[in-house]
Amino acid sequence: MSVGLILTCIVTPLWVLQSLGSSIMFWRNRNTDYIKYRSPMLSLLMELFVCIIGVMYMLRWSLNGMIPCFVIVWVTEFGYPVIYLAIIARSIRLLFLYRLSEAKLAAALASGDDRRAKRLKKRKSELPLHLKKRSSDDSGMELRNLTYSSDPSTLNNKAVQVTLPLEQSWFHKHRHMLSNNFLNTSIGIALAFHVMVLIVLQAFSENIAIIPQVAMHNCFAGWEWIPHQIFVVCYNVILFVFVIMLRNVSDAYGIRGELLYMSIVNMFFDILFIIYYHVPVFRTFDPHDYAVNLAFVPLLTFHYHMIVRPVMATLGYAGLSSFIFRRNRVISDSSINSYPLTATKVSFEQVMESSTLWEQFKLFAVQDFTVENVLFFERCRKLKYDWMTEDETQSKVDNMEIEIQDVYNTFIAPNARFMVNLNGKTRRLILECLKQRNFSVDIFERALDEVAELMFRNTYPRFLQSRRNTYLKWEDVGSV
Repeated sequence: MSVGLILTCIVTPLWVLQSLGSSIMFWRNRNTDYIKYRSPMLSLLMELFVCIIGVMYMLRWSLNGMIPCFVIVWVTEFGYPVIYLAIIARSIRLLFLYRLSEAKLAAALASGDDRRAKRLKKRKSELPLHLKKRSSDDSGMELRNLTYSSDPSTLNNKAVQVTLPLEQSWFHKHRHMLSNNFLNTSIGIALAFHVMVLIVLQAFSENIAIIPQVAMHNCFAGWEWIPHQIFVVCYNVILFVFVIMLRNVSDAYGIRGELLYMSIVNMFFDILFIIYYHVPVFRTFDPHDYAVNLAFVPLLTFHYHMIVRPVMATLGYAGLSSFIFRRNRVISDSSINSYPLTATKVSFEQVMESSTLWEQFKLFAVQDFTVENVLFFERCRKLKYDWMTEDETQSKVDNMEIEIQDVYNTFIAPNARFMVNLNGKTRRLILECLKQRNFSVDIFERALDEVAELMFRNTYPRFLQSRRNTYLKWEDVGSV
């Protein structure tokens, strides 16, 4: 029995089973934050072709010369575009999520400064520590530090984008590109184009013809691979552009890092394969023994970063190694010695009461794509503070009614600019109070508790993780 046959019989079933198992776990956890921002259905489509391409390459170990050339060409030239498009779509989603979150925080800071300026004209009383007014330069500096920390020259200039209203943000105007319908339609059009190219190849090529004879040998030689190589170059250029565009983006889920690894590995091996097929000296090596085996490196990279690593993250592990050895990495951070934060609600309340930690938490929420919750919570606390500190006057009541209506329109109403995730009952109760003109300061109390719980269970664990570089199990956090 040949070595190739032994490898095929052992490795191929294991490859299929682990792909199936990890895909099932990925889909079952599709509603968790670590996966829902990664386009679950598109990721599984990519995983399907990664699995199919891997099986095809494995079968060649023992069935060399027995797989039809048209099968190899169709699977390769259609499967790899699916992988490229999945990476590009994930890059688009990450870019839009981050820039929209950043634009929301900038708009909230600008509108908050305007409201505070108007109130300061009427009263000179000082706000509590975590609600003190900052200058517009200070707010802009925080956002510039968040987005352009590696570019000192940017800090010395006016960051125009942070002062723009949300509606003037390019990403807000084109946010329809973030929708599943837009991405799926765009990918469908691209794949339809690839199918048409393959049909033309099928019609004019003898090497991948089905009638009158099916070719079985020299499948990797011929002009049939030229369109594929052109597409490879085009897609790699697009990936390189997105790598540049994402250079200042930071997310709490490790998506940017995954995209970077996949893009670099993919570019390297694509260049290697193009050189292999066009430099005569490399043609002395049998592609069945070398080129096909090397193709497993990018395939394994795609599989790990698109499917396996997100599943590990939902279990609270940094990656496969920490999951295998059942250990979490904990690195102390001297900057938080005065605030020994832990996964408890008491510690979370420390964050909410500390001006420094709260500002850090707010900026982290941009990376976590949950800045709406933080802004809503801060706005409601400010509303309660104003009610308790100002004297009882008709002007105060009128202003409070305007503020309550504005909070509803900004965070709760359908299609609100900063819509928060509240359950239906909470929304109905608030709407009923507004219809009855019951403008009580406690009108958002139920929503405030709900949002605080969401921040504690979702954003706060990742905030700790980012500060201490430790990976917590979400179920352990929720049970505290």
